[in-house]
Amino acid sequence: MSLCTAALVSVGPAAEAGAEERARSAAPAWRDCADGFQCATVRVPRDYRRPGGASVPLRLVRLPATDPTRRIGSLFLNPGGPGGSGVEFVRSNARGVFAPLTTRFDLVGWDPRGVGTVDCKVDQEKLGISAQPFGRPTRASERLLVRRARSYVRRCVRRAPRALLPHLHSANAARDLNRLRAAVGDESLSFLGYSYGTQLGATYATLFPRRIRALVLDGAVDVEGYVRRPIQDVRRQTAGYEDAFDRFVAACRLRPDRCGLGTNPRAGWQTLAKRLDRTSIPAPGSSTRLPVDGDDLRAATLAGLNQKGLWPVLSSALVQAQSGDGTLLRTIADVYYEHGTPTILDPFVAITAVDLSWPSRIAPYLRDGRSAHRRYPHFWWNAGYSEIAMALWPAEPRNGYSGPVSNARRATTTLVVGTTHDPATPYVWAKRLTGDLGNARLLTMRGDGHTASFNAASACIDTAVQAYLESLTLPRKGTVCDQEVPFTLRRAAPRRTLRELLLDARLRAFAR
Repeated sequence: MSLCTAALVSVGPAAEAGAEERARSAAPAWRDCADGFQCATVRVPRDYRRPGGASVPLRLVRLPATDPTRRIGSLFLNPGGPGGSGVEFVRSNARGVFAPLTTRFDLVGWDPRGVGTVDCKVDQEKLGISAQPFGRPTRASERLLVRRARSYVRRCVRRAPRALLPHLHSANAARDLNRLRAAVGDESLSFLGYSYGTQLGATYATLFPRRIRALVLDGAVDVEGYVRRPIQDVRRQTAGYEDAFDRFVAACRLRPDRCGLGTNPRAGWQTLAKRLDRTSIPAPGSSTRLPVDGDDLRAATLAGLNQKGLWPVLSSALVQAQSGDGTLLRTIADVYYEHGTPTILDPFVAITAVDLSWPSRIAPYLRDGRSAHRRYPHFWWNAGYSEIAMALWPAEPRNGYSGPVSNARRATTTLVVGTTHDPATPYVWAKRLTGDLGNARLLTMRGDGHTASFNAASACIDTAVQAYLESLTLPRKGTVCDQEVPFTLRRAAPRRTLRELLLDARLRAFAR
């Protein structure tokens, strides 16, 4: 069934723990790189079975702790993806939502292997894994999907560093993180990972159980299900987006004065989708000025559901589009399709294709796409049809690890954070990861959107996570915090631009 399973069992946690004692990295040569940040590059082995062989450069950035006398150490931050730049994540957020952590920690971000090096140089809206037109269950559409996936993979492989591709998996990313921990001089790791970053953190805990100081996993992936049954897990994610859409339109229906879409927002969205499927509308105020069609509406809606703070933006975009102006919808879709931004989607494909146990035949993806089209009327294209490239990817993993994941009983208890209506990483995944790790505590945010901590969502969550990171104080079992994000158009202008908000939501979300 799978290209990956047999190759993902070569190294276990016991062997890894012994090997890491011998692994040492030179201290980074930090240099000032504007606004108080320091940058460096650290080289790590491409293949950890051959540590003296070829190496891979990893970019780092840090913001030193503001109170050196109370400094705890470094806090490594990963935004997810896989494919998100930790360097850009820290630069964008260190003095914003992460400001409370800067007193006692050096905030450190890094670009995991593959980020910045795998770039297929494609227009994601025309040739990427979620390119348009979205797949439909017809022979003509499915033939187009397969041709497009083959063209995309050929182009990626032609432009990618071929020798690196088999080594782009979470086990090596965890080994890299362990090297970076040692390089900055920390005896044990403090880590805050979002979305895919929770898979990375759980893998680290499994492979390096003696090297954990504090581990926060927010927006948790069901690691074992994700690795072994990725098609089923992406289907569950797609159901999560349908749930988020239901909650969005329910909120609009309850307070039409705050949403602007009238008393039947679902019918209004469907009418707009049918209209745009027939005839696109202009987007004169957007940077690309590309017209907006029905699939642009679907992509922008999915992207706008990732954070509840974007719901007013999404409702404004829909109201504007109903009047014939697609500017706001186009702005959201442009970020989704990476127009004018560094690519996340290409490294996402390269990493995910070797990290997970994908079927090697195309038929299962087409079957799942047809099933999704029946079950998920708004976001069917996210499941099955968008994953065909995984079956065609030519690299197989080397020296990977497929699980199970666990957190040793004598290790520091991991803090898992889950949101009850998270669309990208459904809440049930947080429960499963907590159970799989064993030595873990679940902290719940009752609310909407992807990830909870240091996301302008809940002071209760932020306080609990900060207490854990600084003093290793765990929240009480069963702690539930309420979200504090109102859904209203009548709010003060955000401190960041819409594009910055969209990019941050994009970084934290699964990049598909």
